[in-house]
Amino acid sequence: MTRQQFDEWVPTHSPLRKLAGEIAGLNAVTWPAFLSRKGQEPLNVLANADRSDIWTPAPKFSRKEIVKWKGSPPSFFGFAKGTRASSRGLALLFDPFVDAFLAAHLKRGRELADCTVLVLTDYNPFVPIGYPEADWAECESRAILHGMVHSRHSTIVQLFDALFGRNAWCKQHEGIVEGIVNKKLLLWNFFPFFRGGVTPTGSSGLPRAGNWRLKCWSFLSDFLGAVGATRVILACSQAMLPTKERKGGPLTLSTLNIPGVKTPLPPLICTGEVFRVSHPSSWKRVQNHGPLLNSILTG
Repeated sequence: MTRQQFDEWVPTHSPLRKLAGEIAGLNAVTWPAFLSRKGQEPLNVLANADRSDIWTPAPKFSRKEIVKWKGSPPSFFGFAKGTRASSRGLALLFDPFVDAFLAAHLKRGRELADCTVLVLTDYNPFVPIGYPEADWAECESRAILHGMVHSRHSTIVQLFDALFGRNAWCKQHEGIVEGIVNKKLLLWNFFPFFRGGVTPTGSSGLPRAGNWRLKCWSFLSDFLGAVGATRVILACSQAMLPTKERKGGPLTLSTLNIPGVKTPLPPLICTGEVFRVSHPSSWKRVQNHGPLLNSILTG
């Protein structure tokens, strides 16, 4: 999987590329929510709409250099104040987790339709280490599809254990792509301008303003429409997108609540049901979550 392949799968004027451009172009300086911790630079650097023929990596794979590379001209925080950030980003499209699941379907020539989207909020903050002379997004995405997942990716480890059996996927990793395709599963990050906050399942470092969550609800709806999703599984932190408990059954929008948003939620572009499960990185006992997840996927 390369950037060139993604260009072929997701051309310039496609809905997915358009969505990536909108996310990548958000102005980080205006919104303190882009800070993962107080005093750090804005981290709106993942989503990418640039084609591979015009995309160039950051000169050095460090937080400071990546922020400079993203913004033009750089401000105090690394972005041009008062202007939209560029459509340049580190990812192939959205982020390695989302891109890997997209690639699994696209590699097999499967149309993105009739799929289930698992929605996450926070899954491991970005750590700019390693791959100093390589394409970080390619390396990360390829590792997921090859079953060579780093231990710090607890979300993917727990998810793969639930989907394929505990530790089975890392021993027979050639079946991961087929397994993802057969289960018709895609991932989405509810806060897609960066991988998340500073904890696996909490809300630290994530945007708290209701208008941001409503904007991200719109991003989710656009993604669902672009991939033709028929079902949604919310595996978000309850602090970010609370719902009333339904014991794994389908939800209605009236049971959803975005803190700080008083107006009714706009309808999602989805033809099927909405479910709620806990965040994968909190799945300590896979036997309790694997059957539930797989029953939703096969139901």
